[in-house]
Amino acid sequence: MSGPVLREAGADDDVAIAACIAASFPDNPKANVDVLRWQYRANPFGTTSSWVWDDDGTIVSHYSGYPMPCLIDGSAGVAANAVDAATVPTHAGRGLFGQLAHALYADCATKGMAISYCFGSNPVALRAVGRAGWMEVARLRTLVLPVDDGWVARRFHLPRTAASMARRLAFGLGRGPTGTEAGTLPGGIDDLWARTVAAGDIRNGTIRDEAWFRWRYDASPVGGYRHIAVHAGGRLDALATVLVHDDFGGRFAYLLELVAADPDAARQVLRGVVATTPGIAGIATLAVGGGPLQRLATDAGMRTLPRRLEPKAARFGFVDNGGGTAHLRTAPWHVGWGDLDQL
Repeated sequence: MSGPVLREAGADDDVAIAACIAASFPDNPKANVDVLRWQYRANPFGTTSSWVWDDDGTIVSHYSGYPMPCLIDGSAGVAANAVDAATVPTHAGRGLFGQLAHALYADCATKGMAISYCFGSNPVALRAVGRAGWMEVARLRTLVLPVDDGWVARRFHLPRTAASMARRLAFGLGRGPTGTEAGTLPGGIDDLWARTVAAGDIRNGTIRDEAWFRWRYDASPVGGYRHIAVHAGGRLDALATVLVHDDFGGRFAYLLELVAADPDAARQVLRGVVATTPGIAGIATLAVGGGPLQRLATDAGMRTLPRRLEPKAARFGFVDNGGGTAHLRTAPWHVGWGDLDQL
């Protein structure tokens, strides 16, 4: 018998890839082949790179990089989001991943994806991608905007009266105009994104234009996403996308997207999230510390959790697939929860 063979995979392998993912990570949404095909194959931004180890007709290890529109050093391009590295238990520990990762990153470069995004919280996995070329940019920070005094009292170990006072002093949206829920994605997203880029001096990160929103949320078979918008004078001034999730000891609106022309519009859209999402303990999001998204969310009233209160650290970095982008390791990145493929 010959050993496993490293090869490129395609759409004909999707069912087998989903089975490999399910055998390794049953809770991964791409154990569902419909979700996998939406993300890998029905992707309008380019061709997904998929590589596998094939052992006599059975896929025993897998890694993919799907394309995302991306600003790279201020220029529009395409990046790969490297995801779903999986090896079935019977073949774990054989050193398959290193060759798999090198093949994937090289192929991403040939497909026009200059960098590969990589997120992770597992130190073992991060060391493995590090050996294959991954460079850490930053630990992602958790920002919250609590609206429930009881949650603040429990989380910060305060009497409820003190918690109420602390919440009003530390976290505040103030009073004023409020965003409204949009039944469908509103028009004007491209113009709003351009103004957001200019206001935040965004040079690196996913291009969050209309094409991104329509594919990432409207076309997704996962569902559950809600959009809250702010308009002024007939123009879209802010857009937030949320997914309600149990986390941080309460029920939170995960802020997957926050696109706003200025902090006042961002406050308005966050007021809209609170007003249209009853029963939540608050709003939460992730951002690169010191990056444009953290600055915008902070100016809008959200606050970064102390590290001791944050959940397990998630880290963001990238692979310089073809050479020429390593200097961006120290650059500010606009990275948010919407970039994480499993949400």
